[in-house]
Amino acid sequence: MLLPLALSSAISYSYVASIKVAEPSHIKNLHRDDRAVIEYRLRRVTELCFALMVAVPILVTYVLRYYPTLQQSIRQLGIVPGFTNTYNWKYDLWNILLCFGKMCILYCGPLVTYMLSSPSIVQDMKEEYASLWGFRDHLFAPVTEELIYRALILCILQPVVSSTWALTVYTPMLFGLAHLHHGWSLYKQGTSLVTVLFTAAFQFLYTTVFGILANRVYLESGNNLWCAIVTHSTCNLGGFPSFEIRKTHARFFYVYLGLLVLGLTIFVKII
Repeated sequence: MLLPLALSSAISYSYVASIKVAEPSHIKNLHRDDRAVIEYRLRRVTELCFALMVAVPILVTYVLRYYPTLQQSIRQLGIVPGFTNTYNWKYDLWNILLCFGKMCILYCGPLVTYMLSSPSIVQDMKEEYASLWGFRDHLFAPVTEELIYRALILCILQPVVSSTWALTVYTPMLFGLAHLHHGWSLYKQGTSLVTVLFTAAFQFLYTTVFGILANRVYLESGNNLWCAIVTHSTCNLGGFPSFEIRKTHARFFYVYLGLLVLGLTIFVKII
């Protein structure tokens, strides 16, 4: 049991290590949103993901012997709809759409607020997905983080951890711990220690709770990785509720609060 736990912890740490260890000197002191930093990190994480996608299935099949065939260990990752534990591509696609629908219910308040602002949907989509920064936050991060913290880690742990509760809770803590390096970055920028500690604690709590949600979605969909990715991407895009509407659309404010409560209540019941 110690070996799979150690392996899952190592894989969890590898994501942060890939962008922090041996970081080139010319980008060390640059902000994370600097183009050079983003391009370097995208390349490093991509290399890591490809390496782990090859290494982990081979390891769990031929060394640890958790799965009878390499095909079964790859199926366990759930990367391709139809090649999951459901054995049904139509069911997988339906689950992906269902996950997106549930996330829309959760964010019904912000969605209505967005429509009230008379948005340019095409322009907003370009800014959120076509820019390097939007690509990182809403596509690259959800895909790579879910691959590593959901698919690859659970591929190692599922055969040896019989408790669904333990599976659902343990790996999100690894996901939460992996985000603590943001606190160190704030500290290096001169942010006060109290602010750093509060930010790190909040980020750990939020990412851990999100990880529990993503694990639940992933496991209940038959290890469909794209369900977790859609959930992750939607959360990154939606973020936390903003109360700016109190200034911009004061008459709608209490309706907005009601939609937040309604969306959360329904989401908790149907998830």
